[in-house]
Parts: sequence; C-alpha cells; structure tokens
Amino acid sequence: MAGLTKIFDGGIYAQYRRGKDLRIKIDQPQLNILAGTTPSNLCQFMPEGAWEQGFASRIIMVYSGDRSLADIFADRDAIGGRDLGYNNLLHDLHSIYTLYGRMRIDDDAIEAFRSWRDGGEKPSPTHPKLTHYCSRRTSHIIKLCMVASAARGSDMRITTHDFELAKNWLLGAELSMPDIFKAGVTSNDSKTMEETWHYVWANWSKDKKPILEHKIIQFVSMRMPAHSVLRTIEIMERDGTLKSSFDVKAGCKTYIPGPRRVDL
Repeated sequence: MAGLTKIFDGGIYAQYRRGKDLRIKIDQPQLNILAGTTPSNLCQFMPEGAWEQGFASRIIMVYSGDRSLADIFADRDAIGGRDLGYNNLLHDLHSIYTLYGRMRIDDDAIEAFRSWRDGGEKPSPTHPKLTHYCSRRTSHIIKLCMVASAARGSDMRITTHDFELAKNWLLGAELSMPDIFKAGVTSNDSKTMEETWHYVWANWSKDKKPILEHKIIQFVSMRMPAHSVLRTIEIMERDGTLKSSFDVKAGCKTYIPGPRRVDL
C-alpha cells in the first residue's frame, strides 16, 4: 500500500533491495487501477485502521445495490458478433492511448473550480471513514477533469463542461459511498436476525396468525448460543422488526413481523 500511495502522488519512486544489485528508480510514475469487489470483501480486506491511512483516501469507490437484468440474447443482434458500442469504445481507447503531454485548463474552468473550492466543496461526505478521503477530493476532481477532457476529444484542454461533468461524477459516486460500509459489515447476529424475521414473516403471511414465542425461540436457538437467544428476540422487539402481544388463550407471547431491518 505504501508503494501504491507513492505512485499515486506522481513523484519519484525508488526501490533498492539490500544484498542485491537491483536498483529501481522511476520519475513521475503513473498507475491506474480499475478493480471490482463485493462490499463485504472490501471491508474484510481493509482493516479498521486502514481507512485513516493515505491509501484509502486515494480511492474513489463506486457502489450500487441495484440488480441489473441485461439482455442475455443481445449478442445475436450484434454487428459482426460484437456490439457496436464495444467497437466504439475500443476505438476511443486507442485514441486516448496516443494522448501525451501537459493539459491546459480554460480560465472560466479555473473560476468554476475556485468557486466550488471557496464554497467548501459542498456537498461533501460526512461518514467517519471518509474523513481522510475528503482531504483529497481536489486531486480526485482534477484527475476526473482530465478523464472528461480525454473522453470529449484530443485537444488536451479542460473546459468548464469537463469540470462540471467531473464534479457530477464525483458527487454521484460519493452519494452511495456510505452504503458500502453498511452493506459490507454484517455480523453473525445480524444474519440470524434477518433469518428470524423472514421465518416469522413467511409463517405469518400464510394465514395472518401470530407466531407463538416458543417456535421463534426454537428457530433462533438452532442458530446461536443459548445465552443469546432471548437477548436477540428482545433486540428485535425493541428495534421494531418483531411486534409482540400476549395471547391469553395460549398463555404466552406471540409475534408478527415488523419492517425489515434493511428498511429501518
């Protein structure tokens, strides 16, 4: 991570191995990483303290919980066995690959950038794990401005339109960043509560009759230690995912499902 952090900053990267003749020195290196993973894997890979270090602040995370239903027969209608959009993208990537040199930024784009900065770069993420990320939003948006310029044409200029597009990209990604931590951290207790809610809902939805307490206790006790069973049911009552009442005829408490935990 330390090496990736140094390469991100674009300075001089050097590596000397002790006891060997290997001497590596790269002036102004550049490395782009486009990677995909699940929220749970990301949160397990990145320890708690890593979010306060430099590498995490240099990552733009894009998250979506939406399910995409793609047309599985799209290739049948593709031109020459390939989608036209793919060929266009390939052409643009070849053109972008030839770009080299220093980019210029228009005066009105500079004014738009300064106005955004002077206004506090609002809106900005407020999640605790994104505190250090916020300190590098300037670097992120400048890099995205260059991406927007390259996507628009080959004039090596950053225009106001490029800046606004880059800002929309950044703000759009930041809107869903906190959802990554919510989706990535799921304890065993939380999973048991979710399964318990589904068990109560599935049985209640058949005939709209409340579920007897002992049935829920039996269900939960098969999924966690005995000393945690009643405490788990109590927590679900307090957060509203289970709603209880007392059945005089049965002589015990009964439950119906409340809102799912993900909807609270």
